[in-house]
Parts: sequence; C-alpha cells; structure tokens
Amino acid sequence: MSKDTVFDDDASEAFLREIYSTTKGTVRLHVLWQDLLAEVRGLKAERLRVIDIGGGAGQLASKVAELGHEVTICDPSEEMLDKARACLEETGLGDTVRFVHASIQDLRSEIAGEFDLVICHAVLEWLAEPRDALDSMLPLLNADGYLSLMFYNLHAAILKRALIGDFAGALAQWNSVEDARDSGHPNPLDPEDVKAWIVESGLQVQSRSGIRIFHDHLPEALRRASGIAALLELETAFRKREPFASLAQHIHFVCRRQEAPTS
Repeated sequence: MSKDTVFDDDASEAFLREIYSTTKGTVRLHVLWQDLLAEVRGLKAERLRVIDIGGGAGQLASKVAELGHEVTICDPSEEMLDKARACLEETGLGDTVRFVHASIQDLRSEIAGEFDLVICHAVLEWLAEPRDALDSMLPLLNADGYLSLMFYNLHAAILKRALIGDFAGALAQWNSVEDARDSGHPNPLDPEDVKAWIVESGLQVQSRSGIRIFHDHLPEALRRASGIAALLELETAFRKREPFASLAQHIHFVCRRQEAPTS
C-alpha cells in the first residue's frame, strides 16, 4: 500500500543533489519565479503573508522573503527544515521566516490564520492521497489569495519512458497499472484530473504553465550551466505555449477562488 514520502536522512541529500545541485533546479526555480512574478498581484509591491508547504531546502522561500514578505515554511522532514534554515541564514533572512515541522494534513492544527499566497510545489506526487491533500490546504487560503500548485506531469512521465524505449512501461503508466511511489519515485498526475479537483474545491485556474519543457530531453553538453542563459530564455518564453507546455516535467497552476455568479 502506498504511503506519503518524507525526505528524511539520505533522501533529503539525494533530492538536493539530483535537483538543486544541477541545471534541473536552475531551470525549475527560474521559470517558476517568472511565473509567480507575472501572476501574483502584489508580490513585487505589497507585503503578503505567504506559506510554502513542503518548502524543501527553502530556495523559493528565500526569494519570497527577500521581497519583504511574511514567510512560513513547513515540511514533514526535520532534515529538510534544517537545510531551509541554513539557506535562509546564508541570505541573512533566517530570523524573518517561521519554520513549522508538520505534514500537509496536520497544518490546520499547527498554523493559525489565512495566507495571501499558498505555495505547494512538487508535493502532491509524493502523497498517497493527493486529492485529500489539496482540500487540506484550502482553509489556509484567504478570500482573495492565490494558490501556486506545481506537480509532476503524467504526460512528461509517459514521454520519457517512450523515448528510452520502455514502450510497455509508457502504456502501463497511462493505464495506471503501476504506482511509481512503490519504487521510490513520484507518482505523476494527469493535469486534467488536478484541474477537476481544483474546480470541485471551489477554485479556478488563473494560469497554467509548463516547467522544464526542453531541458530533460537535451544532451548533457547542452545542459551545462555555462550556456544555460539561452535555455532559460527559451523555457520561459514557451512555458504557456501549447503543445509544448503540456509536455513539461511539471505543470504549474496559479489558482484563485471562484467568483460568485452575478444575478
């Protein structure tokens, strides 16, 4: 039976090594940040109350805190929270951020009040019940707030399997025959399923972007940091353009509460 993945011990080190110590993390953070700056009103000019759920080592939270916002980072892993503290301390912002050790399901018992921006990036795919986790976040969102939700894209997972010749695996992934979490990997989600959950929860998708469209399909030589500026420009320019965006490694939804119909 599947269970939630928590990045403790060696898992936290592996995550940082495989993502944020590589150009994968560079592209992911850059494109996400451009998306948030474009979509979240007040991020550049106001002081918002922000929570980063499953905030990992604090890379994104650090950028938010640098703009002067009130930031809370929560994670079920003490190791990841320690790494987030170290990240924020390096920027001189460690004393300005609150750190909460809690799972997504327990947040309401640990945190009071509502937030202008709720961030949940690359979390749902590691949970046994991602749909329920989305509902756990909603009480944290104020009436005019934004939900920034990024998740591992099923379409990208299928494409990657096909490109390495694992045709049976690609079909099995589409037919939900296997649960990738059982082998220590994230369980990719169908963007249309996630969008339906969002709508059922009383939110609407304000924007949809693809995060890391091209990077993972490039030869290693073309991913090198020395030449990444042009790739970042390309990834940013195409993040909302179809059919490219729907094949990205992650899908990023910026969501808000649905407007009440006018009579």
